Amino acid sequence: MKSEYCIIIPAIKKNGVIPDQLIKKLNGITLIQRAINTAKEVRGDIYVVTDSQEISLIAERNGVKYIYNPQFRIDERNIFNSFRNFLQELQQYENFLIYRANTPLVDSDILISAYREFLENREKILISVREEKRFAYLKDKDRKYIRTEKNLFSEINSFIITSSKNLFSNSIGVPNGN
Repeated sequence: MKSEYCIIIPAIKKNGVIPDQLIKKLNGITLIQRAINTAKEVRGDIYVVTDSQEISLIAERNGVKYIYNPQFRIDERNIFNSFRNFLQELQQYENFLIYRANTPLVDSDILISAYREFLENREKILISVREEKRFAYLKDKDRKYIRTEKNLFSEINSFIITSSKNLFSNSIGVPNGN
């Protein structure tokens, strides 16, 4: 029987915008420690995927499973390709919650709420987005520009939730890297 879900925390130092950002302290706690604490509040099996011995040591000290590979990289355009081999080893889980450590404002309540929403339609993938108001200019019938306000949604890469069925069947349009 499959377990319901696991939480995967990508902690790749070489993908960081700021050098060593995941081990820098914010109000006395490192970003990776915050992510682990948040994941523990969500209550699921937790895996940290890292290219850093220091981060793998932090995971180990927290009693969290980790995968350490110094060559590991994440393709930001398609995180699933980066994780495909690792995720295939975790087929005992029905769903995957990929939670980025560099998003300290995403707390356990947000993740739990998102997971509940995901459960309402497991055929889809749920991604974190931010609503932004933008102005657009359209031409009217007299070829004059009219300013309009639009609400757009931008992906913010805080978390992604998908089912193993969707991931491994490619039914959500995620390329399998072949």
